[in-house]
Amino acid sequence: MIRGNAQEGKITALFNFTDRPQSLSLEQGQYNELIRGEFINGKAITLGPWQCLWLS
Repeated sequence: MIRGNAQEGKITALFNFTDRPQSLSLEQGQYNELIRGEFINGKAITLGPWQCLWLS
């Protein structure tokens, strides 16, 4: 997990460098997935094999 701050707000990057799904917990809230433009609600997320997510 990489977190950064910019003038526009916080960005969190999540990476799964394995060939298996990985589950993790986030702070409760709504996140904008920046690559696909989708919104993610909740605090539990599962990354697929080799998946990355960029959240704001």
